[in-house]
This record gives sequence, C-alpha cells and structure tokens, in this order.
Amino acid sequence: MDLSLDESTKKTLEKELGLAEATVLRLRAQLGYSLSSHLTSRSTSFEQMTQEVLEMRQLLQSTEQRKLDETRALHRKATKYRSQKIFLANQLKRLQFQAQEQISIALAEASEARMAYKRLHTQKELLLAQIETLIQVKRVTDNLQIDRQSPRLDETRSVNVACEPSTSVPYTLVEEDVALLQGEVCVHRLDISCRGHTASSTESHRERLIAFLRKYDPTRIDQVDEMLHNYRGVESLLFESLRLKYQLPNSGTVD
Repeated sequence: MDLSLDESTKKTLEKELGLAEATVLRLRAQLGYSLSSHLTSRSTSFEQMTQEVLEMRQLLQSTEQRKLDETRALHRKATKYRSQKIFLANQLKRLQFQAQEQISIALAEASEARMAYKRLHTQKELLLAQIETLIQVKRVTDNLQIDRQSPRLDETRSVNVACEPSTSVPYTLVEEDVALLQGEVCVHRLDISCRGHTASSTESHRERLIAFLRKYDPTRIDQVDEMLHNYRGVESLLFESLRLKYQLPNSGTVD
C-alpha cells in the first residue's frame, strides 16, 4: 500500500518510529532478552549511534578525570609554592631585622669609638691645662718667695750699713693677694669652686645614668661609677652612646 505523505508528516512518523524502536530495545535490554531478531537496518544504525555516544561519554569522563587530576596536582603545587613564598618572606624579614640590628650595633660601636676619641682628646686638653696651671702656680710661688725674701735682704743690708737695730715690717701678702694684684684668679679658690661644681654635676649625671639604666639595662647599675669615671668631662658623649645602643630602634632620647 503506497501512501503519499507530505515531508513533515513523514518526518514526524519516522521520529515516533525511532522512539518506539528505542523504547523496545531499551526494555528488552533491561529484561536481558536477545536483540538480534529485532534489529532492523534503522535499529542497527541507532545502536551504532548509541555505542558511539557511550564511547564518547567514556572518553569525556576519562578526559574529565584527567583534567580533575591535573587540577588537583596544580592546586597542590600552588599550595606548595604559596608555603615556600611565606617561608621566604619570613626569612627575608628575619634577615632584614638582623641587618638592621647589626647596623644599629655598628653605629653604636662607631659612636662609642668616636666618643672615646673625643674623651681622650678632652683628657689631653685637661692634662695640658693642668700642666699649664701647675706652671703658673710654680711661677707665682717663686715670685712670692722672692717677694718674701726681699724685705729680709733689705733689712739685713740696712742693719749692716747703719749698724743700728731696726724693726722689719712683716710681709703680710699671701698667695691670694698676689694673684689679685696681678689680675689673676687664685688657683686655690678656683680649684675649690671647680671641685664644688664638679661634685654637683657628677651627682646629677649619676642620678640621670642610674634612672636610664634602671629603665633599659638594670644589670649595669653597679657600673655607674666606673662609667662616669671613664667619661669624666664628656658625660654627654656617654649618654649619646647609650641612646644609640638602647633607643635607636625606637628613636628615643635619654631621659
């Protein structure tokens, strides 16, 4: 029976037939029946397509699994590199801190060396001043002895010439009066004044140094007298050295 069908109707019927055949094949496959007696040429083509789809699906699944494995491996590598990056960053920070600490120590040592040089230079100047003062004292003393001996010589000469007793006028000038008449400051008085000022200044430096060490390094409090003795006359250099050693990272000053 030859039926003339239009193109759209024919395609619809073929579609329904294909679905029906697919349903039959699926049901027989689920029931475990043989499919050889029910395969037509169209069914064979459909089965080939189904096989190709299954193969493609397996290929896609294997490809997806491979991509997933690669992604996991990359994630592990990224985690490893991230950990190494954090470790290297910490190492860099530690090296920077050590370098800064070494620079601070080097600056403090350089400052101490510079202050030691200044202290020695100051001590040399003090020694030169003391030598000059001793020379001046010796000169004043010699002049004073000459002045004291002069009236006695004049008296002796007058006694020998006149051959009669005479009363000598006592010499009442002392070292301070001679220095005052010459327009100079008496070394003895100057020394007493300097000693009083030095004692007051030393006590002030001592209290300041004790307060500083009590705050930053209490173990060195028993070295206060020795430190003040070594830096006598240049105490400001001592406090500058301590400031560089203990307060440089905090940019502080000695209280």
